[in-house]
Amino acid sequence: MFFRISELKSATLETSTRILYPSAYKKSRQNPEKSRPKKVRLFNYSAKYSFHMWDLIAFFGNMDKFLLNPDQEDEAFAEVVQNMVSNFVKSGGDSIGDSDWLRFPKKIANLARNITFGSINKTECKFWSESKLDVYAWVS
Repeated sequence: MFFRISELKSATLETSTRILYPSAYKKSRQNPEKSRPKKVRLFNYSAKYSFHMWDLIAFFGNMDKFLLNPDQEDEAFAEVVQNMVSNFVKSGGDSIGDSDWLRFPKKIANLARNITFGSINKTECKFWSESKLDVYAWVS
């Protein structure tokens, strides 16, 4: 089923429905080894979900101020973000350079209705499915 992005803007862009549970679940199914967030120095506990603004921190090269030991994957992520932003600015918004990341669709989004849930975070899964918020999820 296809919807115009403007019709779903308040349901997807202004909330974090695609970032919190469904996206983390789908990503954990793709690569189970990377399913746990790293501990960020701002808090004295490990985050349960993603850490927002991480792309901004990566862009300015400040990961060492937030992670105890940034690894090669963290540095590679920072380099990808920096290159994408630089290419976007240099091209006037026409190009993000070479990247495996998919571009955000300008007009439509394909939202599946047949999402299955595993045993990870059962309470959150139940909330998402009962609230019918899982249909707004995708992995970007």
